[in-house]
Amino acid sequence: MKNLDQWLSEYAHNHQHPGNKWIHYFCVPLITYSTLGLFDVFSKEPFLNLPFSLAYLLVALCGFFYLRLNLNLGIVLVLISLIMVFSFRYYPDPYTQLYTQIGIFLGSWLLQFIGHKYEAAKPSFFEDLTFLLIGPLWITDKAFNSSLR
Repeated sequence: MKNLDQWLSEYAHNHQHPGNKWIHYFCVPLITYSTLGLFDVFSKEPFLNLPFSLAYLLVALCGFFYLRLNLNLGIVLVLISLIMVFSFRYYPDPYTQLYTQIGIFLGSWLLQFIGHKYEAAKPSFFEDLTFLLIGPLWITDKAFNSSLR
């Protein structure tokens, strides 16, 4: 398995253009938020009506991956993700949450692909789906200027 530096280095290779970087700084957290939001909303009535949110399960699974790569970055990402999940309780109803999350998800991905057009490189996850998990890690590492490593 690759270590943290290898993952971040490979991810950074396809994210050199300043415009693409800024799009990613903005959209990767929104994609994370909306993905968790979609997992959360489908856990609720009138969808699956589970006694817990599937978003917590997603946070736990991704958190395990992040914690194995780096304890400090993993803790920060899990805490940020949990704050996102806690925020979903303030939606007035599941349909408002569903439509909001779909809009954020689709809009953010559209911007991401525009960014990669500027970059003239395919998104990293076309090579390896694990890069879908590396994006939030890369953003968090950049936000803390690598001080958590």
